[in-house]
Amino acid sequence: MLESSMTLLARPEQGRVEEDPEMPDIAENAGYSATFVHLHNAGKREDDPLKDIRDPKEFLVNSLARLAALSPGRYPQVFSQYLDPTNQAELHRLCEFYKCPIA
Repeated sequence: MLESSMTLLARPEQGRVEEDPEMPDIAENAGYSATFVHLHNAGKREDDPLKDIRDPKEFLVNSLARLAALSPGRYPQVFSQYLDPTNQAELHRLCEFYKCPIA
């Protein structure tokens, strides 16, 4: 899960999105008009359960630092073993940027 989260947060969209060859051509639906289609959820306004999270990168790094503090020395080894080197480097950079060391 951390690998996917780091990929999402660290890499530009072009680096993580692959073209889907099965994607239908928009021109195929040229005759369709949604003018009178009732949008079921358009009028609903739901509360954002994550509204307190202003910076997802900072939240991730702070959460990992708190987790690592419960078992010192364990998580750096896990991260180096299971994270892609690019994501490891980005995690290290974020830890330094937000001043949240993971020990």
